[in-house]
Amino acid sequence: MYENYKKYLEDIISNEFINSFVKLLLEESKRLQRYYKKHIKVALLGPEGTFSEEACDKFFGSVNKVYCNDFEEIFNLVENYEVDFGVIPIENTSNGTIGIVLDLLLEKDVKISGEIILDINLCLLSLEKDLKDLKEIFSNVFALSQCKNFLQKLNLPLREFPSTAEAARYVVKNRIRNVGIIGSKILSEKYGLNVLAENIQDRKFNRTRFIIISKNFIPEPTGMDKTSVAFSIKDEPGQLYMVLKEFAVRKVNLKRIESRPDKKNIGKYIFFLDFEGHIKDDLIKDIVENIRRKVIQFKFLGSYKMWC
Repeated sequence: MYENYKKYLEDIISNEFINSFVKLLLEESKRLQRYYKKHIKVALLGPEGTFSEEACDKFFGSVNKVYCNDFEEIFNLVENYEVDFGVIPIENTSNGTIGIVLDLLLEKDVKISGEIILDINLCLLSLEKDLKDLKEIFSNVFALSQCKNFLQKLNLPLREFPSTAEAARYVVKNRIRNVGIIGSKILSEKYGLNVLAENIQDRKFNRTRFIIISKNFIPEPTGMDKTSVAFSIKDEPGQLYMVLKEFAVRKVNLKRIESRPDKKNIGKYIFFLDFEGHIKDDLIKDIVENIRRKVIQFKFLGSYKMWC
């Protein structure tokens, strides 16, 4: 990088001065980035110890976290500029797509600004030290559904909580005995729980994709980007084909296509598409504009770097 500066300045300024100036400039830039990062507010599902927090830490590093009780609260905080970003799970290899998240992406004025994929290893945790002492299992609906085989063998009553961390917090706060919690191993460290079993999910290849939402932030193109849109079409033959043809003829790769019932029109559906490319690319911009003209309603959901 220094050589680029030297090329233009070496005839009038000493190399020593140029090197010192550039180093100072880079150091100040890094300092400002760290300062800004520390002041970023990110909303996520709480309390401490959720997989959403793990995704947040992995994506952002050290930021100010705002713990929320449900997905809609996160969307509302982002939409109203009360936080800079939100971290939301959107799909899991065992459970599929989370429908309410798709609904909120349509209803709320936000954009998808990034994504992150986590390996989800679920553990059985408890204040007890022996699995035989358990009489009930607490966790959230997604974690419980990912451990059906394990839970069938235990044959114990199940109780649902808003999050795995909330289940752990509730048990520890109230010193509830004879209860097992399904969640991440991190919960054992944060809440002083014993790990009775590890990797209890039905599928060992268990991954969750999280999206990063913002009010209107669209990252710059990286060459490894994805664009997400949603639309509805006329109830006529060939309408969906006319949309998908836009990608086929231009050889743009579709990453995901999914339909969701239109909450305002019974029997109608909203289609969600993820495809390679960035809205700032001329090719992708042209495809999006062509689709917009062919459908009834259309929403651009965001362009962002694919998680590799």
